[in-house]
Amino acid sequence: MSQRGTSLRRLLKQQGIVIAPSAYDALTAKLIEYMGFKAISTTGYGISASFLGAPDVGLLSFYESLEVHRRIAGAVSIPVIADADTGYGGPLAVARTVREFERAGLAGVIREDQAEPKRCGYMPVERRIIPVEKMVAKIRAAVEARESEDFIIIARTDADDVSTEEAVRRMKAYLKAGADMVKSQPKSVEQLKAEIREVGAPMHVGLGIGPLKNVGVEDLKEWGLEEGVASFPLALLYASARAIMEVLDAIRRQGSVKGLWGRMVSFNEFNELLGLGKYVEMENRCYQPLGEGKVG
Repeated sequence: MSQRGTSLRRLLKQQGIVIAPSAYDALTAKLIEYMGFKAISTTGYGISASFLGAPDVGLLSFYESLEVHRRIAGAVSIPVIADADTGYGGPLAVARTVREFERAGLAGVIREDQAEPKRCGYMPVERRIIPVEKMVAKIRAAVEARESEDFIIIARTDADDVSTEEAVRRMKAYLKAGADMVKSQPKSVEQLKAEIREVGAPMHVGLGIGPLKNVGVEDLKEWGLEEGVASFPLALLYASARAIMEVLDAIRRQGSVKGLWGRMVSFNEFNELLGLGKYVEMENRCYQPLGEGKVG
């Protein structure tokens, strides 16, 4: 059973729009939970950058993605929505992807209708999309493969490159095929407004980037989105890169970290974030002499 999928569905009913910042590794997932958020999305762009040091151009394999997502889900207790790219193949491969990601502790997956090799939806490069019938077959496979109905299937289209009408047509078809939520890659605010209005269903929306860089959750509500997920796919990745570059630049110039401590968390703060105290307590319990308490 997908307990985290159940938790995510409960959050959606309670909050309408759930803010789920995007993690790209276990540490960023821990930080998101530590800061009080109730759900996490992941970013294939960020995972490709952090895991491979490469752009999001279809280089990340199924096994690499699964392992990163397993670690992310294992590092936190809140629901995690996985960016599963194209599903790593046809309907049968998609079915396996869903089963493995669900068993790894994820709450749901996002699948897109790009043709291989896939490309990040924000990159100024050509993207090709598969026929709608093939994507519908993949969605049906995903729905059939999940062990729990609470595991959330999110279908993304890149048809915004073609037209708003085509993106809306595809999202409606994907919902009819069994997707729980849909996602697009709007090229303008007006395009997103039209899609929210025309689709009239739960949507996953990536904010803080491209044409939506200044759009917030309140805007989505004002435009009529009643239920969905708002992620910030590149915010943490870009903030981390900038902060690290600034500290490295200072180290290069002065040969020390003098004067930089105000930009960094302390040793104790970081250990608290990682839950060091919990691990120490467990180890101490394990080393208790026999007869002085239960080991566990």
